[in-house]
Amino acid sequence: MDAVTDVLTEAVGEALNEYGQENLVSDEAYNEFMKLYFNKFVESLGTLTPADGTREVTVEFEIVDVEINGERIAAWMPVDAQKFGTDLTAAALAFGDIKEE
Repeated sequence: MDAVTDVLTEAVGEALNEYGQENLVSDEAYNEFMKLYFNKFVESLGTLTPADGTREVTVEFEIVDVEINGERIAAWMPVDAQKFGTDLTAAALAFGDIKEE
């Protein structure tokens, strides 16, 4: 497992232990559990540390027409925004599929 998966797994376990799975009997209880889970997850993310050294990330950009504050402008945007975010996070935290150069 990678670091974020470990954090997710730990957060859900802590939330279930603290809230109690037997208490998840209504939508309201489930919503309260989810709040606790997300708080645990965010708290755990704070324990991750950036990677040492330099990483290389290759990103393909394209010029797209976007609207900002009611004005249309051309802007450079990643072709695959999700992959860009994943690759950048993986490089910064040194996990995932990014290979050190």
